[in-house]
Amino acid sequence: MRLFSLDRLFAANPALLKAFAAFGDVPVADLAGNADYSKQVDLVADRLDNMIATLDNTLQIMGQFKYMGHSHAPRGIDRSDFELFGRSLMEILAAKGLSVGDLSSFRSVLRVGVEKIAENLY
Repeated sequence: MRLFSLDRLFAANPALLKAFAAFGDVPVADLAGNADYSKQVDLVADRLDNMIATLDNTLQIMGQFKYMGHSHAPRGIDRSDFELFGRSLMEILAAKGLSVGDLSSFRSVLRVGVEKIAENLY
């Protein structure tokens, strides 16, 4: 069972699907059964795992944020899309039962992450 998905993100902003050539024409309701969508979800989950694992290494985490900005800018993804992703992720984590303290910490990291990614959306 997958613990993470991008369903909330695309349900909140279906136009964002167009940034993903491999599954951009798939209706939001049908995403769960799409192999390319599943690969993207796995990639995002893996990147999040890597970022969490490197939180104590400022240089490495800032490099990852910079990469995220540079790699998403050509697709037309902007700051508001990353903010929406952050809100969607927080809803998922809250639904999974994370403590208030953990949610607060995660929200702080996401806030910094979105800011640093946005600085590199060019």
